[in-house]
Amino acid sequence: MRTAFPAVMDATMAKGTETLREAVLLRFHEGDLERIVEAWLRGEEQSGTDAFIARAATSPVLEAFPELAGEFRREDATERSCPFCGGSPQLAVFGETDEALVTPQRKLHCSRCATSWTFPRMTCAFCGETETSRLTVLADVEPFPHVRVDACERCRRYVLTIDLRKDPRAVPVVDELAAIPLDLAAAERGYAKIAANLMGF
Repeated sequence: MRTAFPAVMDATMAKGTETLREAVLLRFHEGDLERIVEAWLRGEEQSGTDAFIARAATSPVLEAFPELAGEFRREDATERSCPFCGGSPQLAVFGETDEALVTPQRKLHCSRCATSWTFPRMTCAFCGETETSRLTVLADVEPFPHVRVDACERCRRYVLTIDLRKDPRAVPVVDELAAIPLDLAAAERGYAKIAANLMGF
């Protein structure tokens, strides 16, 4: 993973915002980058900059080498965590189905190693709440007809869900990044995302 740091720096300097470039440059000069990654792998609380550096350098490695994901499994993993690395879900996906009366499976997508796993539909992906009166859906049909917020009144956490039945051409990871207005709407209502994406939302 050490060899990924220069690539993260180059990409950030080339495409990042001025604020991100300055923050990352400062951490590269003053921070122990390997310790930042180790803290991220353990699931420790980190600044947005540290989490960005660690995730950008590490997630592609865990995705490319699944056997490593198990070696770095988080100790605080639950039955709702990624079955491989113990990471939290980044997003949820409803897949397509060829049969009109068949309900598609809900799959969660890991924020650390990109693994997908099947998860019950009417269940909070953070605390496991199943009472439907405590599960809230927020959607903005006009710009994002295939993306919605699945929030929980019990833990006040949420995950973005991409519905491929409504847009088969959607790319879940990309659309989750693009749906910032839905993240802002959820935040205004007091919900916190289960796992922030690379943009910090």
